[in-house]
Amino acid sequence: MLSIAMTILLLAVPGAVDKMPSSEVAPIFELVCGKGNVFTKQDKSFATNPLQTDFGCKKCPSFTGFADSDGQAAPSEPMSGVFTGPGRTEVLVDLSSCEPHANSYGGTVLLRKEQGKWRRISYSPGLRTNACQTLRRTDGTDLLVCEGGDVAQGYIFGVVTARSFTQRGTLANEDTRLASSMDTLGACPSDGTAVAMEIRSVQARDTNNDGKKDVVIDLSAAFAHVKKKGDDPCLNEEERKKYLKPKNYQLVYLFDGNSLTASPETRKVLKEMNAERSDILGEPIDEQAARGFIEYWLKRSQDNTKLDEVMNSYSDAVDFYKFGLVEKNIIRQDKQKYYSRWPKRKYELKSFALAPGDRQHEAKVVITFAYEISNEKKTLQGEAKAVLVLQSNDEETRIVTEKEQ
Repeated sequence: MLSIAMTILLLAVPGAVDKMPSSEVAPIFELVCGKGNVFTKQDKSFATNPLQTDFGCKKCPSFTGFADSDGQAAPSEPMSGVFTGPGRTEVLVDLSSCEPHANSYGGTVLLRKEQGKWRRISYSPGLRTNACQTLRRTDGTDLLVCEGGDVAQGYIFGVVTARSFTQRGTLANEDTRLASSMDTLGACPSDGTAVAMEIRSVQARDTNNDGKKDVVIDLSAAFAHVKKKGDDPCLNEEERKKYLKPKNYQLVYLFDGNSLTASPETRKVLKEMNAERSDILGEPIDEQAARGFIEYWLKRSQDNTKLDEVMNSYSDAVDFYKFGLVEKNIIRQDKQKYYSRWPKRKYELKSFALAPGDRQHEAKVVITFAYEISNEKKTLQGEAKAVLVLQSNDEETRIVTEKEQ
């Protein structure tokens, strides 16, 4: 199961603010909370300072989703870095309990020191930075590598992402997911699905001796499909030990001074982990389901605002055209370039053929589709053929191969 620390990351208690002098910290928290809205460790009142932390907001700040609501906001210790441009002195402060569940219960405040004074630059609701590390890029700015999670109706989710800021202080659109986990044991799904995944550690260390720290993620995963007799679908401790056999995996993302890329071995690990999940928890893919999936994928591929939905159609590791086996982030980058080059696109499915895949819950699809793509200078029309391999798991169908025929 996921560790207790991971399940409560979104509600993390801020630590003692001891890495910056109080002369620096005090104005930072006044900018975060608002003038007259700060309590300190000198306030021993449980009503005002229930967590007995060094600093906090008496009420949620005016720029948050729960502005001025009753109850204290929990800001984290300021995390120093260079987030928007080289040479700048900046900090991030994670602010908890001031946003709804949809925004992960909080957000992050970016502040910058200019001419000896701190200034609040931006607030990013939903960005949680209470468990982040930084990697210094060659341009002098920092890339964030953050752990996060969520709990909903008994399901426990974990995630590791890489994020960055623009020069204006807004959150960059690209959200690079490095790893994710899910635990269904508390939800007790009635269909017998049992998933126990845990992100055990996230480290920044040089793995290829190039002088740059890479990201190393250790995780475990176990999958089972257990149909119990009786009305209680939950697995007890004895049943969990019997049916769930965790395997340990390591994901390594190499840092080139600008971005993170999965190592060749990591791509194979992702493919192996997803295939095992599919073998145990997947369902047969029939023609109707496959055709509906392809039509949805083509329709979303026409819309520049639906890239996230398009990417949700892909597995974590995909055999993708000339690239070979790559992680999903490489596909996103390729599509972003294509969308920029051809901002207007129309696709229409012309033919569709389904055949069994190499694994139990896979299907091979050969399609022909008409296309019309255009930019300001020209328009191209024609037909194209593609071969896709779809893989089913407990969540939904995903593309694991996309090639030209």
